[in-house]
Formats: sequence, structure tokens, C-alpha cells
Amino acid sequence: MLCDLGSSVPVRRFLAYVISVNLAISGKLKSLDDNIDLFFRARNNIAVILKDMREMPGIMRRMPPLP
Repeated sequence: MLCDLGSSVPVRRFLAYVISVNLAISGKLKSLDDNIDLFFRARNNIAVILKDMREMPGIMRRMPPLP
């Protein structure tokens, strides 16, 4: 026997809750992607600065590298 679960109020509320949770998770994953991109950009910027410092003449060249 097959029943129509879609017409049950508790089931509809639960499905609405599941949809809202899925939307929240999707938003968090998007935010995570954005943050990872920012970390990669920061890493690349630091690498460029360190390369430029290694190529500088004088006292800047003798500075120890950053950890």
C-alpha cells in the first residue's frame, strides 16, 4: 500500500528543514572555496615578496628568510 507522504504536515515541515539545511551547507561550501582562494593568493604574494627580497642588493639580501 502506497501512501502520499507529501500531504503530511510533519513531513512537509521536515522536508522544508532538510532543504534549509542543504542551502546552509551549500553556502558554507561556497564560503570555504572563497577562503581557500584567498589563502592561495596570500601564499603567492608572500612567495613573490620573498623572491624579490632575495634579488635585492645590499642589506635586504642578507636578511634571513622568513620561516
